[in-house]
Amino acid sequence: RPLLLTLNQLFSYELDFCGSFAQLPPMLIAVIYVGQGQEDKISILSNSGGSQSYEEFIAGLAWEVELETHVGFMGGLQRNKMTGVTAPYYATSFTEVIFHVSTRMPSSNPEALLQKTRHLGNDEVHIVWSEHSREYRRGIIPTDFCDVLIVIYPLPHKLYRIQVSRKPDVPYFGPLYNEAVIGHKELPGLVRATALSASRAMRSMLPFHQQYYEERGRCIETVIKNHKKSCTFEEFTSNIFSPVQASQYQTTSYQKLPGSYQYSNIDDGCASSTGSTSSNTLVTLLDSQKLLNASHSGEESGSWTGEEQLPSHPGISPRPMKKSTAKSGNRPKNPLLTPPESPTSRRSK
Repeated sequence: RPLLLTLNQLFSYELDFCGSFAQLPPMLIAVIYVGQGQEDKISILSNSGGSQSYEEFIAGLAWEVELETHVGFMGGLQRNKMTGVTAPYYATSFTEVIFHVSTRMPSSNPEALLQKTRHLGNDEVHIVWSEHSREYRRGIIPTDFCDVLIVIYPLPHKLYRIQVSRKPDVPYFGPLYNEAVIGHKELPGLVRATALSASRAMRSMLPFHQQYYEERGRCIETVIKNHKKSCTFEEFTSNIFSPVQASQYQTTSYQKLPGSYQYSNIDDGCASSTGSTSSNTLVTLLDSQKLLNASHSGEESGSWTGEEQLPSHPGISPRPMKKSTAKSGNRPKNPLLTPPESPTSRRSK
């Protein structure tokens, strides 16, 4: 149902504040590639690329965007190519995520390697693609985060074994579970969905956590409560369609008494806020239009005279009156404008 709100500077400020809430909850997910025989942090983080199956997995995981021109969530990555040129990015109407991929970030010098370690270590969800014969150990890249670890082990015939580990305080999530085996085509979508579910599960443990749409809803309810008018939408539209004076703007209601119904005129409170100004203005405009129409009809019929005047009305300037003058006879000729007699006429005389 439509509601009428008071439009002022405070209302605009509060409405802008409601729009400042993040429309999509941003997420950060790390992706690490482990090659054959790699068991230490330096060798793993020094990889600048991976196998063909790994690259196909990254291509299906998200969209590859250029950081220099990217307008979405950056996740701490820089546009000056210090943290890479491109990065996988994915967004829907409910979430927004960017992936910190170890093979997309430079590691040519110790400073770049340290920057890469910080980005990967601060993410709460880690996806590890391991082509090593031994299982991946959580402590290879030391971090206080990494609450959820999803490890992918390639198998023959384009199958993959999934290993999911989480900290004890993290709730259960899906759709993938520990020791699941899936195909190559379904791998990117299921791994992405599992990582997003894990991130939501960890956020649900935060105290006083609310979804972004819940925060915006509470903010909008507060704005409506502070700036709502007492006038209903029906009363407002009826006042515009059929304006009356503010003193006459009353509504008739029924009050049920024992055995009968009686009428009672109750002031709805809307006339003082909207009717007093808008009604007077509309009444003046309508009356002025009627007077102008009457003046035009009077001029066409010739009924206006110099002695008649328009009725006085507040806020309307009277039109100048036209005096009706009787047509006189032939005007006397001006002797100065009469041409002299011709010489021929003088000779004839």
